[in-house]
Amino acid sequence: MSEGDTIHHAARRIRAALAGRTPDEILTPHPRHSLDRWPERLAGRAVAEVQARLTELGPDVFGEDFEAALFLRRLRDDDPSRPIGDALLDQRILAGIGNVWKAEACFAASLDPWRLAGETSDEQALAVVSFIREYMARAAQAPAGNSVRPSAVYKRAGQRCRRCSSTVCARGQGENNRITYWCPGCQL
Repeated sequence: MSEGDTIHHAARRIRAALAGRTPDEILTPHPRHSLDRWPERLAGRAVAEVQARLTELGPDVFGEDFEAALFLRRLRDDDPSRPIGDALLDQRILAGIGNVWKAEACFAASLDPWRLAGETSDEQALAVVSFIREYMARAAQAPAGNSVRPSAVYKRAGQRCRRCSSTVCARGQGENNRITYWCPGCQL
């Protein structure tokens, strides 16, 4: 799944091309949509708006209507023995975060991604989200999108931490064994 800034960047570009216009043609190439009859149902209708939304998922980390209380409730309702880094990737808890943002935001908040979610304070969890929201906004507005993403630890395993000079580590985390990057010296 694409990360939130990528989705919002795409929505902004699509909005500029489609909002207020009536498409000449509507195609639904994926077979699962063949019975939905979208081309017939939408023919002749103008596109009112383009929004980036993942409706069955947790609150969109970058959404205008982000609710911190809902994020915290979903985090606390989840398994408290799960590492926070793994919980942050669970799109049912918080939508729009992938490996890059998880690693960089945990680093920025000095939070060990291996700390148990139940031992992570609300303030720490919200510091991660705050960092992501600020930097995703920059990335979503940048012409090249992900070119402005932070790069303190992601894909820097074996290199020196720019903050404390410890060696950046990496290893798989969670059921999907997604690679997690962190600095053991300054992410406590």
